[in-house]
Amino acid sequence: MIKGNELNHHHEKHYIKQYLLFNRLSSWLMNAIYSLYNNKIKTYIFVVTTGRSGSSSLNKIFDNVDDVASFHEPYPIMLNPIKFNCKKNIYFKKLFKSKKRIYIKKECKDKEIYFESNHMFIKNFSDEIVTEFGNKVKVIYLVREPILVAKSFLAINSIPGKTETGITYLLTPEHEDNLINLSGVTLPENEIECDFCLCLWYWFEIQARALAFHQKNPQIQFVTIRTEDLNDRIKISLLFGKLGLNIDSTILDKVVGIKENSKVSEKNKFEKNSISESKMYELYDSIKKKLELVNGSDRIIEYKDIDAL
Repeated sequence: MIKGNELNHHHEKHYIKQYLLFNRLSSWLMNAIYSLYNNKIKTYIFVVTTGRSGSSSLNKIFDNVDDVASFHEPYPIMLNPIKFNCKKNIYFKKLFKSKKRIYIKKECKDKEIYFESNHMFIKNFSDEIVTEFGNKVKVIYLVREPILVAKSFLAINSIPGKTETGITYLLTPEHEDNLINLSGVTLPENEIECDFCLCLWYWFEIQARALAFHQKNPQIQFVTIRTEDLNDRIKISLLFGKLGLNIDSTILDKVVGIKENSKVSEKNKFEKNSISESKMYELYDSIKKKLELVNGSDRIIEYKDIDAL
C-alpha cells in the first residue's frame, strides 16, 4: 500500500509523465504518427445515447466482428469535471486535441472500423469528431423508453446536476449549452420524485441534442435503433446493413440478447429510491407538459415519435 510522502511522490511522477506525454509538441507528433499508420480505417462509428440503454451490449456485438476496433467508454471517457477551470467547450476541445483523438487513432491500427459506445459523445465531443474525421463518421442513435431510463438512473442514484455521478457522467440543468430549459419548471417537493423528474428532463435533453446533431450534420449517416431491438437478430442485421457492414449469423447467435452492465450491486445500494409504476407515468405526463410550456411542444420529442429501424 502506498502511503504519505510516497503517495505524493507517486502522484507527482504520474503528472510529470502525463505532461511529458501530452504536452503540445508531443501530442502533435503522436497525432501525426498515428494518422499516418492507420490509413486502412474506413469508418468511425459513435453511439448517441442517454446511457442505461444497452450501449455496452451493442459494443459486445461489434467487438465480435472482424476488422472492428470496438470499445465501450474508452480512455479518455471525456467526463465532466466537478468544476470547470475554463469554459466547457474550451476544456473539451483541448482534451480532444491532446488526448482523445490520439487514443482513437492508436487503436485503429490495422483495422477498417472504429466503434465507440460512449454517452459522453453527444455531450462533450461530437463536434470535434466530425471536424477530425469528416465523412468517415457514422452515428448510431440508441434510444430507450424514457421512464425506464429515468428509473435506471434513479436506482443507481445518478441524478443530473445533483449527485457526483450525475454531475460527472450526465448533465447539469444549469449548463448554458442545454437545449431544453428547465428553469421556470416547478419540480415535485418530494425528493425522490424530484430526482426522477430530473432524470426525465435529461432524457428529453439528450433527444434534443440527437436531433440537433442530425440536422447540423446531414452528411453523416445516422441510424436509429431502440434498446429492445438489440434482442432482435433481424433488426441487428438491418442495422449492420444500413451501416454498410456484414455480420455473420453465428455471431448473431453468440451475442444478441446478452445483457451487459446491469449494475445490480449499485441498484441494491439504493433500493429506497423507488417509485410506483403508476406514479412514474403520472410524473412523466406532468414534466412533459411543463417542459412543453417552457420550451414549446415542437422541442419535446416523445419516444413513440422517434423514427427507428
